[in-house]
Amino acid sequence: LHAAAGVIEGRPPLVAAVLIYAVTLVMNFFIGSASAKAFLMMPILTPLADIVGITRQTAVLAFGFGDGFSNMLYPSNALLLIGLGFTVVSYPKWIAWTIGLQAVMFLVSILFLFLAVALGYGPF
Repeated sequence: LHAAAGVIEGRPPLVAAVLIYAVTLVMNFFIGSASAKAFLMMPILTPLADIVGITRQTAVLAFGFGDGFSNMLYPSNALLLIGLGFTVVSYPKWIAWTIGLQAVMFLVSILFLFLAVALGYGPF
């Protein structure tokens, strides 16, 4: 996390928001619990958002997108594997079927992050 914060620091606000999103995507593979991930990342992301010039709400939005987006993608998500186990759909078949939708959702998430940065989303 410290190294990722070093990469994000000093970047333009639009790039910083997308990098926070990307770091959260990576962390979600290793830490499935959103509350545990927030406990680890928010003390770093909050001052980092202040430093790079994005609102704290935008940092939380990037965190939420990164946490939620990959829940239906990563094989480390137990709920996804349990759901697939109840059906006749294998994980590789699930990925092949949803990868286009996942790519669209990824791009829409980045678009909303750009919009949040441009509008100065949130009062804080």
